[in-house]
Amino acid sequence: MGTVHVIDDDSAVRDVIGILCRSISTPYAEYPSIEAFDQSEGRTQAGCILLDLRLPRLGGLPGVQHICSSYPNHPVIVMSAYATTRTVALSMKAGAVDFFDKPFVSQDLLDSIQQALATSRDAETPPELKIRLELLSSTQRRVMSVLAHGASDDEAAVALSLHKKSIQRHRRSALEKLMLSPGEETKLLGLLDGPSVQGVS
Repeated sequence: MGTVHVIDDDSAVRDVIGILCRSISTPYAEYPSIEAFDQSEGRTQAGCILLDLRLPRLGGLPGVQHICSSYPNHPVIVMSAYATTRTVALSMKAGAVDFFDKPFVSQDLLDSIQQALATSRDAETPPELKIRLELLSSTQRRVMSVLAHGASDDEAAVALSLHKKSIQRHRRSALEKLMLSPGEETKLLGLLDGPSVQGVS
């Protein structure tokens, strides 16, 4: 699962989108300007971008063009309280995948966010990794799913009712099968979600 990056100078809008993201258990990060996003470490995190059209300094169509060209693997959803047919068309031509008038309908925006995240995940995930995932046992998939969300070995052991050494063994074997290095578990976010972590033996 990727991160929803919200670029908007209105803190109230950022707060509302944050609430929506939490309602679907989706991580999000907020930035008051494009410059703040460009300078943040979060810009390297896979996901989608929600971009307000009217921003101080770099904003408007140049802002949309900058974001779409600088972050091609991040689907961009543009928002504006002052949209016109022309600005919508130009934003889409610049590379935006969707456009929302403010105030937006919450469910419609959530649907668009989820679609954008799915598109981002497909773009970020090498086909070879998807194939290698099929080599994992059901227990290894559950272990790696928990670890991909940032759990420590101890926390994973508690969540899955396994011994810590068992977690470490499954982790080591899974990483070998996936040809990943320790610390790259986050690449599996969204790829192993689904089955409950309960009942693993």
